Amino acid sequence: MARWPAVSIALFLVFLLFGPLAGAALADEGAPSDSPTLPGVIALSAANSTTEPFTPSVTTDPLIPDPYFYSGGVRYSFLPDGGDCSSLLNCAVSSTPIQSAIDSAASGLTPDDGTIYVEGGMYAEDIVVNTLNNLTLKGSANGNPSTLNGLVNVLNSSNITLRDFIFGNVVRVSDSSYVTMQGTPTDDTITVTLQGSVQNLSVDGGAGSDAVTLNMDASSATVSVADSGAGSGDSLTVNATNGNDQVRLTTGTVSINGDQTINTSGIESQTINTGAGDDTLTLAGTFGDVDVNGGAGTMTISAESHVVAPGGQVSINSDGTLQVFS
Repeated sequence: MARWPAVSIALFLVFLLFGPLAGAALADEGAPSDSPTLPGVIALSAANSTTEPFTPSVTTDPLIPDPYFYSGGVRYSFLPDGGDCSSLLNCAVSSTPIQSAIDSAASGLTPDDGTIYVEGGMYAEDIVVNTLNNLTLKGSANGNPSTLNGLVNVLNSSNITLRDFIFGNVVRVSDSSYVTMQGTPTDDTITVTLQGSVQNLSVDGGAGSDAVTLNMDASSATVSVADSGAGSGDSLTVNATNGNDQVRLTTGTVSINGDQTINTSGIESQTINTGAGDDTLTLAGTFGDVDVNGGAGTMTISAESHVVAPGGQVSINSDGTLQVFS
């Protein structure tokens, strides 16, 4: 019969008695200490852990976008239908998460930096910003594109900024001032309808080849349309009223009826649709490509000074009568 050395037997017994304890001690030694948590986020305790590997939540999922803002250093989250608030404090679920965030800000829960962050995703809801001041809605908060497919209404408000959104529908600005719209790094299509008195509206497509359309239904307006990006092929379409319009097109400016002024820069081509009615078009200055389209009435055209279109052309079309005076 084989004999085991006394030292081997002793080591074997020590391993049997103390091995599991030593392994547990090593596991505890490698465990992290209390980890910091963001405001408004519930930290999971060890009691909630499982043997499955931990996978952090990914905020880039476009199916569950998450508008949020911080107020008093605390995060407030607004999830769409199907969202899960179980791991978030100060969280609400609704079919209109962006509007819920705006309403919360309007009720006195002021964002610390004046900004509601909207993560990437497709948003079908209509949005109303009413009687608010100093508020920014920032899309693509997690790097993914944020698309607004519903109507966006800004009324009776001041210092409102909409930036980094893809606008799939019309933005209506009514009786508001200092409203700023900034596009995305890609090609943007931005359509704005102006109503009432709109002062200091600014639209900048940014990078890419951008198309901006202005529906000028306002009683008075001052608008700046610029393109600060490096792309070419940026265009502006101005739709005047269906009444009798007086349109004056000069270098860097479009004026309608003397009370609606659009200042432009970085725009390669312009289209002016004067609509129905008897319209007067006055040209003066230097332009890129310009297309002017009249309606069924009479369009009277005059030139205040020499008209130059370097590298482009001025094209005038009318469905009615065309009268030209130099």
